[in-house]
Amino acid sequence: MKRASFRDVVLLASSIVLLLTAGLAVSAAMVVAALAPLLPATLQYLVSDNGKQFTAQIMAALLAGRGIVHVRIAPRRPRTNGIAERLVRTTKELLARHNWHGAGELEGLLPPVQAEYNERPHQGKELKGLSPNEYKRRLLASSAT
Repeated sequence: MKRASFRDVVLLASSIVLLLTAGLAVSAAMVVAALAPLLPATLQYLVSDNGKQFTAQIMAALLAGRGIVHVRIAPRRPRTNGIAERLVRTTKELLARHNWHGAGELEGLLPPVQAEYNERPHQGKELKGLSPNEYKRRLLASSAT
């Protein structure tokens, strides 16, 4: 089964950021209404915190109905949440270098942003400070020998 792409993740994240302009009044129903049309058919997992919008029955029903496994990060584990926060921060920094208006222009920016993101060094047990692209190149080179 195909995994969701970086583009899918960024579109979901940017949509959630736009939705959050409603402030503290964001309900689970609002989140579900915003997410439902955006969830790619290839999505297998949704990783979230334990906010009431993500633990509500309406969210569970949406995800179960689409066969998506909901992975909630451990409470009071900032390191786990930090990985997701870092992705969001880096994506926002990369997008801030560009001017765009609307979803169509944003979608056009995603391929170069993805390319730049995948050339940046990443932390992580397997990556050991390498960029995802460099890690892949080394992995392919070692398997070819």
